[in-house]
Amino acid sequence: MNLAELMEIRFDPYEAIAILKPLGIYVAGMVIYSVFIFKFYRFISRRDIFEFDLNKYEQGRHKAIRALLHAVFYLFKYLVVFPFIAFFWFAVLGVLLLFLSKNQTIANVLLLSMAVVSAIRVTAYYNQDLSSDLAKILPFALLGVFVINISYLGFSDSLNTLQEVSAQPLNILYYLMFVIALEFMLRISYGFLIAVFTPPKRRRRQPQAIPAMTGNLLLNSVVEGQVVDVDAGGRLESRH
Repeated sequence: MNLAELMEIRFDPYEAIAILKPLGIYVAGMVIYSVFIFKFYRFISRRDIFEFDLNKYEQGRHKAIRALLHAVFYLFKYLVVFPFIAFFWFAVLGVLLLFLSKNQTIANVLLLSMAVVSAIRVTAYYNQDLSSDLAKILPFALLGVFVINISYLGFSDSLNTLQEVSAQPLNILYYLMFVIALEFMLRISYGFLIAVFTPPKRRRRQPQAIPAMTGNLLLNSVVEGQVVDVDAGGRLESRH
């Protein structure tokens, strides 16, 4: 096609929209999917998922009240909130595995999904970078397969298999109980190791007295709006 033929091409806005619409959909879908995975895999792979500090908000001065509040809040985090987080990521990985693996039973998909979630939590206490890499393998692997060969993903077969989840309530319940117990064991073991192997903090060094200096050198400092002179003998003389 020469320059003359290019000049004769007329711009058709409807044709441009028809051509660019699939491109926009693909770009938006990939961006939304990538941002979601990026945000959530970094969250689930952290050792300390809950960064809320109760000490900033508690007003009780009694040790018993503070201890009770900490115990209640700790149990709430890991018996109520954490199961929802674990179940959500368990469901996400299960759906991804359904699309990635062909001819897999729903029981195997649930087993592998919870195995991945448990491995992510265990490695988070060893090395959070390793846990992050493990958490993002399957989601971004699915994105890579989708980009290379979309026909590989059997959506209809995967959706049919997904409908069989309702026949596995006990498996899901036992898996959630396992991951909750695992998290408690990891927290207790990590706290014990920190308490045993972490050396006590060094005592802060006491501020040293200002050494005596020869001559009549005066060091000026401002203390509560007054100028204080420190003479060579270490005596303090305030002047206004």
